[in-house]
Amino acid sequence: MFVASEDRTAFRFSTRDVPIGSRVAIYCDLFGRQAVGFEIDALDDEFSFDVGSRALGRLRVNRIACTPAKVAWRGATESEERLALILLQHGKGIVSHGGREATVGAGSAIVLSSADPLSMLRTRSCYAYLSLPRTTLASMISNVDAKIMSVMPADTEALRHLAGYLDLLTSDAAVMSPELTSISTTHVQDLVALAFGARRDAAEVANGRGLRAARLRAIRADIMSNLGSGEVRAAALAARHGVTPRYIQKLFESEGTTLSRFVLRQRLANVHRMLTDPRHASSSIGALAYGAGFGDLSTFNREFRRCYGATPSDVRSAAQRHCRLPERG
Repeated sequence: MFVASEDRTAFRFSTRDVPIGSRVAIYCDLFGRQAVGFEIDALDDEFSFDVGSRALGRLRVNRIACTPAKVAWRGATESEERLALILLQHGKGIVSHGGREATVGAGSAIVLSSADPLSMLRTRSCYAYLSLPRTTLASMISNVDAKIMSVMPADTEALRHLAGYLDLLTSDAAVMSPELTSISTTHVQDLVALAFGARRDAAEVANGRGLRAARLRAIRADIMSNLGSGEVRAAALAARHGVTPRYIQKLFESEGTTLSRFVLRQRLANVHRMLTDPRHASSSIGALAYGAGFGDLSTFNREFRRCYGATPSDVRSAAQRHCRLPERG
């Protein structure tokens, strides 16, 4: 299966629908050699490979899930040296590169250079592979050579945010606007530099730009997962994300809102979606409101009407009438 965006900057490739005996050959022909220049020896009779890939200017991001395999790469043929960051999300890899060997575990990452051959023996794993020009990273960190084959531990905050950001970028093959592509490129570069020790001046910029954006994305996702539980106050969020409650408040203020307004809007939107969904037709409006995290029905009703210009009952009734409309033939 191969799915690409209209502008070919992103694609998804999977061997899932390919006969087992043909998967390695298909991988090598369609992806391994052409896209990244890798050769592979499968260590599992039921070899499978899935990748989501996206180009961000001169950066290329791949998120890969693969059965056990040995990967080999002869080194780049182009004149420009590129650096590759391998960020292992699940599994383990033993990397040999530049006369050295290192083990990369789940959550950790390693930097490699296109100037030297590479081999990696990996278990069943899921990892991100990010390739960027050496000059890009050299402009943000000191002594790039010292970073090659160094392993970043799994508890590095920037790495955790980078993993989530790369997942988001490779989750589909939709076309991204030039503005979003530019912003995403900058944020990825910031997080990579912070993970591998950005210079003080570059770190100050990256903290206020790429890391801030990644934290905000992670906190929003946390809120959406915990709307119904009530554990979305600043103190609870701050404890889970290792920042201060004031920092969280400032993140939302910089977006032109507040934490409480954001939470309220998301809870109202959740109830609105359920009121218009036939699957929730048997649930009372009160049950839907309480389930979304509201503790007081009068407050819910007032805020719902202020937001949507109609009562919850009006919204549900309108949705039900729409569903009963006969088709015009």
